[in-house]
Amino acid sequence: MHADASRAVQPLRFFWKILFGIARLTWMESARNRLPGALLLLIGLGWGLAAFLEEAAVTETVQTQSAILAALFRLAAVFLVSVATIAGSAREFQDRLVELLLALPIPRSAHFLGKLLGYALAACGVALLFGAALLPFAPVQQVVLWTLSLASELLLMVALGLVLILTLPQVPLALTVAMGFYLLARSIGALILMAAGPLPGHLSTAGQWEVALLTALSWLLPGLEQFTPTAWLVYHTGHWQDLLPILRETAIYLFFIVSIGLFDLYRKNF
Repeated sequence: MHADASRAVQPLRFFWKILFGIARLTWMESARNRLPGALLLLIGLGWGLAAFLEEAAVTETVQTQSAILAALFRLAAVFLVSVATIAGSAREFQDRLVELLLALPIPRSAHFLGKLLGYALAACGVALLFGAALLPFAPVQQVVLWTLSLASELLLMVALGLVLILTLPQVPLALTVAMGFYLLARSIGALILMAAGPLPGHLSTAGQWEVALLTALSWLLPGLEQFTPTAWLVYHTGHWQDLLPILRETAIYLFFIVSIGLFDLYRKNF
């Protein structure tokens, strides 16, 4: 009985050992590349912009600073994390390191989930640094909420980047699709309102089809317009319960994207 239990546990231990080993190597690679330097440069530029706004703004200086820095840091975080994930994974494909690893007797799921965990840790570090840079401009609780929401947003982009590089090995194409996905998911609500127009009841047939198409698309995309709202930092309206729908949507779409990535990885012949 004990021998059977030991034999059942050994493959599981091997799986987790491989997963955490790949995650550690991935995180170390992200820490050694130019990502930390780019983060520090952007934070310095952001603080310089905040100092300029302090001199230029007449009223609501802190609110203006927090709003502009929040938008700047959010877009910068998404772009840097996407570039780090896609470029780092593409480099492994070009060096045939992925083929070497997958030729070994290790589960492919351990490799994919290990890469996901490693880049997810790097993404959380990016969110923490940008959140810490906002502490002089907003209350601590609002910054913590904003940082957790940004980390959730970055986790989705990490998973999407890994899936895209499996499907689209070219870095520019994969990065373009990732940024297009992000911008569309971020603005789908505004696009529906624009398509509906000021008089939704008097739309033409083409306008009705546009609204229906955009609405159907919004059901497939994550509602990123609800993630990382700038209003939390400007008007201090964030509450802990506001994170629940964000975390729930992150978990659902993360499971969906990871499932697609694992399916695509297992069907490939290396």
